[in-house]
Amino acid sequence: MDVETLVRGVVMSVVVVMSIYAVSFTRSFREVLLDRRRIRNYLFNIALFGLLSILGEATGASYGGVTVSVRDLAPMAAGIIAGPFVGLGAGVIGGMFHFFEGGPDQFSGTATTIFAGWLGGWAYIRLQGDLSLAWALALATIAQALHLSLIVVLVRPTDLAVDLALNAGVPMAVSVTVGMVLLWVLTRQRLSPERQRLELELDRLRSQG
Repeated sequence: MDVETLVRGVVMSVVVVMSIYAVSFTRSFREVLLDRRRIRNYLFNIALFGLLSILGEATGASYGGVTVSVRDLAPMAAGIIAGPFVGLGAGVIGGMFHFFEGGPDQFSGTATTIFAGWLGGWAYIRLQGDLSLAWALALATIAQALHLSLIVVLVRPTDLAVDLALNAGVPMAVSVTVGMVLLWVLTRQRLSPERQRLELELDRLRSQG
């Protein structure tokens, strides 16, 4: 496993999470925190997290024709924060970008990115916005275990599959896991308190009206 590739992946995980923090101050993002189901909010966040997934892919390092990236992080974060529709939509955007890039992991990488968005959406329903560190680690582990498994199953010859899993898949798994830990910090320090503040403000306005 190349240390430089791993460091690059971790840095991009930081960039993705900090980008989410930056846009958390926008109106469309805040309305999603309040679960306001408006088409424009959905489209804004699908596009936003989809672009972050593409960014994670486009800035990745190359190994054996595979892009070592954190493209799975943004769709999973989208699902956790904004629900299954946004998570799956972002996953499709990031997954299709990866698909058209081609490479030995064309199908395994595409499937995992879409699955990551769905998994984040499932967590949104299951956890009701209460993301713990244990859940963050578990979700990252499930998504990346699937990716490694699909590489081994779908890529041929087997020697290439094992090589890609160890030298491309493992750095991706570590980087996405780091990103999920940072997302957990973000939800605890920014998103959950902001959701509670907005709900209290909304309740106050309703009581005055």
